[in-house]
Amino acid sequence: MKKILILVLLLGLININTLPCYAKTVKVRANTPVEFTVAEVKSSADTAVGEKVSITVDNDVVVNGVKVFKTGAKGYLLVNDVQKRAFWGQGGKIIVTRGKVFDANGQAHRIEFTKEYAGKDTTWSVVVATLGLATVILFPLGLFGFVRGKDAKTLMNVPLEANILDEFYFTPAL
Repeated sequence: MKKILILVLLLGLININTLPCYAKTVKVRANTPVEFTVAEVKSSADTAVGEKVSITVDNDVVVNGVKVFKTGAKGYLLVNDVQKRAFWGQGGKIIVTRGKVFDANGQAHRIEFTKEYAGKDTTWSVVVATLGLATVILFPLGLFGFVRGKDAKTLMNVPLEANILDEFYFTPAL
């Protein structure tokens, strides 16, 4: 009985050691598209340059029959520039660029992406300041610019697409 058990364990060990040779390695080329959505809302009022905006992969990315990026994989984009809402009705802005997305093995890969989120400008304050002589009551409001634009916010559940920046080889984990 011991000999049979040892033989079964030995064959199992040999089989486990040969499994990695069956894994298919694929070359993921640069500019391979990855579809994702933003997973959190960021506002220009409380966001700083260099912060990370979480993203989630929407669809599997399959290269030559191998699933490289799975649906639901995490990643992030970097905030490149932020302008807070300002006087004279100027809306805020958030510019996100490049980031990273994690493959099926958990390794991060750089993606190329640029998007500008803009808050709504309030244009009537400039008009009131310009036509202030005719509008006596609203003139100080427009002149001193107490009216501000709206904050820019990242939008969730909007499908976006980025491209892989660097070429790499991927071997799925077993």
